[in-house]
Amino acid sequence: MSTNCSHTTEILQSFCYHFNYYIPLCYLPIGLTGNLLNILTFTRPTLRTNSCTIFLLYSSIANLFHLTFGLVTRIVIDQYQYDIETNSIVFCKLKYYIMYTSASLSLYFVLLASINRYYQTKSHSRQWCFSQLFHPSKISLVLTLVNCLIYLHIPVRFRINHSSTRSRLVCYAVETPYRIFIDVYLVITWSLSTPCLMFIFSVRTIRNLQVTEPQRKRKFNRRTSYRKKTDIQLAVMISFQIVIIVCSTLPFGIQKLFSTFYPARTTCHGIVESSILCLTRHLSFTNSTFCFLFYILTARKFRHELISYFQEIFCSRCCERKIFQRIRSTS
Repeated sequence: MSTNCSHTTEILQSFCYHFNYYIPLCYLPIGLTGNLLNILTFTRPTLRTNSCTIFLLYSSIANLFHLTFGLVTRIVIDQYQYDIETNSIVFCKLKYYIMYTSASLSLYFVLLASINRYYQTKSHSRQWCFSQLFHPSKISLVLTLVNCLIYLHIPVRFRINHSSTRSRLVCYAVETPYRIFIDVYLVITWSLSTPCLMFIFSVRTIRNLQVTEPQRKRKFNRRTSYRKKTDIQLAVMISFQIVIIVCSTLPFGIQKLFSTFYPARTTCHGIVESSILCLTRHLSFTNSTFCFLFYILTARKFRHELISYFQEIFCSRCCERKIFQRIRSTS
């Protein structure tokens, strides 16, 4: 039994080492580049007037913070063998405060975007006007402030202590009651309630589009019809992203909750639990990393605006070069 356990732990440790070594190196450049392109695309003149894209813009900004403080730390620890989390209590508190805050804000902004799509597709004008009363930037600012206040307990309660599953120091909550609280809170808000609300509003949005689309074709002119096509593409894009969010956040929340209520009592159990944590932790970065690819695949309007942005840059560079050549030739 011990021989089988030792052989299994060696395989799992080798797997986790290579997984932690290569995955952050792949995720980080893809995620940073993709979210920067999201920001450039969502700030285009034809999209920045849409309240849904404003929420998606803020979600991409939150993703940048989530990836920077989450994956850069893993690269420093695994590539350079310098555990910056346990060497600085200030960084220990700051990292997890920003990580939890930005990760939750990213999901909340997508939730607000799905709620916005739902009200935009309602056929009743009174409900549609209600969705226009609140400016998305003001809502985003209030949500950010409230979320930052909610997570203020993390800098207070997080400490550097020994792990029950790994034979080294880790940065996490010390007290068992608070550890149970933070894990349950993350599962309820981050892995269950928020994705469920996203799914409900997404389904109702698609239903509204199916019911009211024949009426819109008869009632609206070509310009309004083009705007509604953009709304449909945004609704489909958000719906696809919601599925990815559920698949990426739920396993991590379940693993954290299971490890809290059923801590490892043997070395073999600890290695298995650590391996599962390794998988689910990197899976939780899937939405923040690949949201740009989801938008590219699901929204023609997003692809068009991104291509137009690069075409404008290319044309402006060509014009500047021609003007410079003319100046040189005349001089």
